[in-house]
Amino acid sequence: MATETDDPRRIHDLTDLEAPEPFARAMELAMALAPGDSVRVRTPRTPRALLPRLAERGFEYTVAEEPRGTAVVTIRRPAPKGERG
Repeated sequence: MATETDDPRRIHDLTDLEAPEPFARAMELAMALAPGDSVRVRTPRTPRALLPRLAERGFEYTVAEEPRGTAVVTIRRPAPKGERG
């Protein structure tokens, strides 16, 4: 069954949401990832509160700050050691 996180090129735009909704939605999307999968979200600014929470839960992430002040965060749930992902 396909989910909204299946297309790695898709960016979930969270810029129109009021705080704390971008944080909550990004966490929901991250928690729904299967091992080895990733999701990209655009947030209104660099989500400094989100990043340590992702790390605490074992997610990997990269942040690309955009000229207009928004940020694209790529969140990845690593595959278990010994598995390809």
